[in-house]
Amino acid sequence: MPAWKRYVNAFRKDLDAWAVWEPGEPVDIGDYGSIDRGRWRKLGTLWSLVERPEHLLVQESTPTDVQYGSAAVSAIEARAGTTPDSGAYVRMKFVSQDALFLRAHCSTHRSVANRHALDGLLLTLRERWQKDWLLVTGVRAAARFTVLAAGKGGGEIAVSAPLPELQSFLLGSATLSPSLQISGSVYFSYIGCSGPILMDLVRIKRGLLGEPRVGTEDFDLDDGLNLEVSESVAPSDIYGEGEPGKLDTMGDGSA
Repeated sequence: MPAWKRYVNAFRKDLDAWAVWEPGEPVDIGDYGSIDRGRWRKLGTLWSLVERPEHLLVQESTPTDVQYGSAAVSAIEARAGTTPDSGAYVRMKFVSQDALFLRAHCSTHRSVANRHALDGLLLTLRERWQKDWLLVTGVRAAARFTVLAAGKGGGEIAVSAPLPELQSFLLGSATLSPSLQISGSVYFSYIGCSGPILMDLVRIKRGLLGEPRVGTEDFDLDDGLNLEVSESVAPSDIYGEGEPGKLDTMGDGSA
């Protein structure tokens, strides 16, 4: 199985979330694309089709440290040396192949605050919009992040390093280093990545696609219409899988 499919599938099955591939690949609000064998591929940006309105509001969360350890991942042993430079390790058990260990340092979530303005733009574009296109309306990114998953059927993964480096690993702020060693049933590991991690995607409601464009030329983007043109799309909406886990924040990650 190719690396992208292992990575995307793990996020889809364990978090019910759309992962950005490659990790940290630039993606922004207004980008659109389609799902290709389970992976979202960028095709273009909405702002090349229509002018971005000045009143489209984007909100950004306060930087925080984010952790996610699937219910299928547990720390079963940890040891710290007697001095900061001595070795330390943590050993984790992964019950299933798609169980994730995710840590993100100084993470933010940017999203569209007034979706009705975006819906107004999509309504004017519905004759040109393809039914399989999905639009990015939110992005979770981080200054640094780490993602691990175990091999087929799960297994144990051990991470060893000098204590300060292991602490950075557990916070998501670690970088690749010869002294940071990962062993065991490793399915994949991405350490020291930065940039986008996850995306929020929407689609135009299917009942609106291809309909006559009556009245849309005079659509007032500020009139507060309650017409919902777009709907959020999670992987489970397409693949029909179970309840996902949740991301947890660990306080101010601005340091």
